[in-house]
Amino acid sequence: MPNIKIPTVFNIDLEFEAADMGRRLVAYLLDLIIRGHTSCWLYTFFLKPTFPTNSGI
Repeated sequence: MPNIKIPTVFNIDLEFEAADMGRRLVAYLLDLIIRGHTSCWLYTFFLKPTFPTNSGI
């Protein structure tokens, strides 16, 4: 893994090891699942009840 150095304004170099492609892919997929679940939850509980429906007519 390549090491990444980031210089700061305090003259301290932050250095860390970059994750490999497999770990990044798993993190991306997990993030996608969480975002999708949150979007569905927000739609169901906040937006869906505000739209009028034709039920009961």
